[in-house]
Amino acid sequence: SMQFTTFSFIVFAIIVILLHTIFPRPLRIPLLVVASLLAYATWRWWAPLFLLIYAVISFFAARAMANKEGTARKVILLLVILCNVGLYFLLSFYIFPPLFTYSPLSLEIIFPLGFSYYMFKSIGYFIDVYLGHIKCESSIIKYVLFLSFFPQLSMGPISRAQDFFKQINAPKKLDYNRFVQNITL
Repeated sequence: SMQFTTFSFIVFAIIVILLHTIFPRPLRIPLLVVASLLAYATWRWWAPLFLLIYAVISFFAARAMANKEGTARKVILLLVILCNVGLYFLLSFYIFPPLFTYSPLSLEIIFPLGFSYYMFKSIGYFIDVYLGHIKCESSIIKYVLFLSFFPQLSMGPISRAQDFFKQINAPKKLDYNRFVQNITL
């Protein structure tokens, strides 16, 4: 796995940053999604697939909630929260039990890295959409990036959707002095 403090992560991040500055603007978000999924795959090959399935389901659930009003909207929010928490407990205590506990279902399988992280990000996103703090994201690619952004996935912090989407939607140019300053931190 590619830990945040390893040399391989630093090299990977520098390559992604450089590619991000070279790529045309419409390809930058897909580049970051691919890079994030590749970084996640260094932990377990199937982890990006689990994350993508989770992201697609939660994306369409958010869209369904955003298109409803009143009680139906509230019911979808509650179902999403219950399903997320239920999935977390199912994975934690039944399918992927804690270490030193034997379960025939858990052989050769490890709890998906960062699952609680992207579950809480997703729940926060749903609540923000429900409360009207943000509009429901129309781009599934941007939503997948929100959940999977590789510098945050295993260590956090859990970012707010409105802050994240505002940053990725704002046009940016590489500031060489800031880049050097951040690399040397």
